[in-house]
Amino acid sequence: MEINIDGGLTVIDAVHSGSSNFQVHLASSTDDRCELFVNEIGAYAGENARFLEPGAYLLEVEADGDWWLEVRQPRSTSGAELPQSLRDDKPRVVGPFEFGGSHTATCSHRGDRNVQVILLPAESQSGEFVVDEIGPYTGEQSFDYTGIGYIGVEAYDEWTLELE
Repeated sequence: MEINIDGGLTVIDAVHSGSSNFQVHLASSTDDRCELFVNEIGAYAGENARFLEPGAYLLEVEADGDWWLEVRQPRSTSGAELPQSLRDDKPRVVGPFEFGGSHTATCSHRGDRNVQVILLPAESQSGEFVVDEIGPYTGEQSFDYTGIGYIGVEAYDEWTLELE
């Protein structure tokens, strides 16, 4: 299936009910660009974001069970104010938020796998890692950003995030 991407932040929300590998790619139909959004074994539910160049992309899905997905290209001009309290047990892309300078992200994660918190500016072509840890984690990180943005959390066990 071909999908036209405007360029910029692109989010895939996906669900898989199988027991084997589940992969979701968007591959450029005109060159060698290919972005992997999901690569998990077994059942999966979550959201992942990447910054893509504009153009036509082929949606490629490998799954052994039922699956569903939605491709979003959020383009917000305003967002919710901070502070915000977030929690879940799967990968999420949340926002938009209004960031205004220096901020603190307080994160906890109860799993054995990686936890990543990524600032995803609405008007940029790249994100910034705020947290990137393996295993159980509790900590606080500072970051600076002014503008509209989203937060991507890559975690597969219970996590919390306080944004101030």
